[in-house]
Amino acid sequence: MANNSKSKRNEISAILGSGKRFVSRYVRFHWQADSETKIAIACAKKCMKRAVDRNYFRRINRAACRSRLHPLKLRLLVVARSRIAEVPKKELGKVINEAWTSFLLQYKAA
Repeated sequence: MANNSKSKRNEISAILGSGKRFVSRYVRFHWQADSETKIAIACAKKCMKRAVDRNYFRRINRAACRSRLHPLKLRLLVVARSRIAEVPKKELGKVINEAWTSFLLQYKAA
């Protein structure tokens, strides 16, 4: 179990260190080309205090990437920025979808 978490940390460190980055107002995307699609979604307790809200953020991001990332082969890290706490829960889905749309435009342009 501990070995698995170390390998995940190494993958995330590799993406952060040598991958490309896109920053929107509420979300940061870090990515790196790979042979298969892997996604990690992070939301710190500092950004969203309640676990329910952090889980909702993760759920919305998973739903947004399912429909958009199928043909792409990359390792992706999605990180919530501290400003995400300002967004009302009802508008979070719209904000995340806009961020994903902007990210995909940037990714395809690169």
